[in-house]
Amino acid sequence: MSYTKFAPLGALTAVTLISGAVLASSNSSALEASKTANAVVTVSSACTMVGSGMNSHVLSTLPGYYTDIGSTTLKTICNDNDGYAIYAVGFSNNTLSNTDLIGANTGATIPTGTATGKVSNWSMKISKDTTSYSPENLTIENGYDNYNDVPSEYTMVASFAGATDTTQGSAVKATYAVRLAHTQAADTYTGKVKYVMVHPSNADPSVIPPEPDPEAKLYLQNVTLSACPSERTLAYDKRDEKGYYIQKIGSDCWMTTNLDLDGGTELTSELSNLAENTTYTLPASSESGFNNNATAYVYNSGSNFCAEDAPCYSYYSYVAATAGSTVSAGEDATYDICPKGWKLPTNAQYSALADTYSTGSDITVSPWYGVYNGYYYRNAFNDGDFAGNYWSATARTGAQAYSLYFEDTEAYTNSAAKSNGYAVRCVSDPNYVPALTVTYMQDVTIGTCSTTPQEVVDRRDGTTYTIQKLADGKCWLLDNLALDLTNADVKNGLSSSNTNASRETLNYFVNGGGTASDKYANAGVTAWTGGSSYGTPLVNSTSRSVPSTGGYAGAKYGVYYNFCAASAGSFCYGDNTNAGSPVGNASEDICPKGWRMPTGGAYGEYQALADLTATTADYINDLRIPLSGYYYGGSVYNQEQNFYLWSSTRQADERMYSVNLFESALLTQNHSVRTVGASVRCILK
Repeated sequence: MSYTKFAPLGALTAVTLISGAVLASSNSSALEASKTANAVVTVSSACTMVGSGMNSHVLSTLPGYYTDIGSTTLKTICNDNDGYAIYAVGFSNNTLSNTDLIGANTGATIPTGTATGKVSNWSMKISKDTTSYSPENLTIENGYDNYNDVPSEYTMVASFAGATDTTQGSAVKATYAVRLAHTQAADTYTGKVKYVMVHPSNADPSVIPPEPDPEAKLYLQNVTLSACPSERTLAYDKRDEKGYYIQKIGSDCWMTTNLDLDGGTELTSELSNLAENTTYTLPASSESGFNNNATAYVYNSGSNFCAEDAPCYSYYSYVAATAGSTVSAGEDATYDICPKGWKLPTNAQYSALADTYSTGSDITVSPWYGVYNGYYYRNAFNDGDFAGNYWSATARTGAQAYSLYFEDTEAYTNSAAKSNGYAVRCVSDPNYVPALTVTYMQDVTIGTCSTTPQEVVDRRDGTTYTIQKLADGKCWLLDNLALDLTNADVKNGLSSSNTNASRETLNYFVNGGGTASDKYANAGVTAWTGGSSYGTPLVNSTSRSVPSTGGYAGAKYGVYYNFCAASAGSFCYGDNTNAGSPVGNASEDICPKGWRMPTGGAYGEYQALADLTATTADYINDLRIPLSGYYYGGSVYNQEQNFYLWSSTRQADERMYSVNLFESALLTQNHSVRTVGASVRCILK
């Protein structure tokens, strides 16, 4: 088994060295100037940190040993007499404060810790690097002179009192170690520790440049006109996490940065200004085209022809900007590619803006910060760094739409062919009221998943579930999945932005997939109604306690799926997708985006959790499993007697591993034919 760790350096807060001489003289005469000349040299504090040995640290050994796997040397040079400090924080899976190592293929994790026993764990320690200059006034802080947990928030791990030798500097070594449980899945695991150097020596985390905190970010989709900031403020788009400046200007709240959605982005009505329960996919960015008024085009330009501090960003045809809408002459587009709660400005709004800021010289500075982006048409840019062009929502004719135009000496609204590639700005919808704040399953990370139960909502159908981080350190769905794929609106609303499957796989699935002659390739789904529906508890939790081998009181059935349906059509016998392969895991399924079905078999995640659980009753309680039975051949069997949970793992050509309860026996390595209708659970990737 191979285990890999990365330890990159974080952003430095050092001040750049500035050194120079300034000669000040009067203009009266050369002789007089020589009498009054003076020289000034300014030397500022300068601190730097560099790293070495930061390649992957690899371990290939049998489990059960606590083993060093490599180290990173951090060398510092600082002329600040107040000294400095080094802080560290976990940064796994591009998520600040995540301290897990994450398997590249299985999604399995190795949490940080120094415990022994059945639990895998990894840790770090800090020491003076004896191979380089490391004087006594370097101190290891907060117990990191021995192996300790990777910190989940910025923690001081070393400090230096006074200035270092400016030639040799000082150095610390960060060493990592891992212990593996015998049940740990074979994989390559990656994680990071971010190091930040701060001075002076009495620094604390408050002076560290903050990473964007998802909980603290201002999102465009949460902004209302009444709450629009009066000063230029950075807000983020939930669709791709890109930041845009916004500001109240007059009676409107404007984006003061050009929209930069990438070609190929799939938009949903939950986050975009689209009709309810619809999606729109921007065409792929292309340099060709832009010559048909009825066709959507996108070109992601970067900063072509624009100033470095005011990039052009992306160009869109009118049809792309209005999300493929058909807009009648003189009408405003109702829907567009702006974030939820925002919309394309109308021609009237742009006319008012042009009346207020009557020249490009006015409109390209505070507060609107327009860009001389030119335009894109027939494979070429025009007017770059000379004129600005922005689409409005208003159509003039079937072939033309209104836009904002400006150059240095003038600004006004104009009309142009809908095939032109113009920039897009968005303005807030004054009637927008954000939905109540909820946590969506698709937004959960391992860092936000709690060890106590928490409610989350599936974006695809609004169903509320409970999730929790369990003893294995993984985040589990504690309810049977209830995605009703017999509902056409739900099925047609599936997309790669909300489901753990590619668009191609979902197209296959939604369109029926398989063949009528092949029973394994038909995606079978049964949504139960009446007393066994998802909304009604199987067993009333107030009237029945949890028996030693029974189901979890108050749990719900959910929906039954054959395996072709559970894998969203990606793992069906006879469809030329992994057909005939006796082993493997379905990498795509009907779990929400960011989640997947747990692995099965002797080394799967269902079994690993069982190894950490004392009794069958504890296992059932931890996962809140109902006695939902199974569906086969048109009938339901064994309700209130046993349960079937699909794993993602193939046991043989037509059989998949499952978790079952038979009489009093919990079988975590059972397997069933794919035509059985079983329940689906999900685990965070």
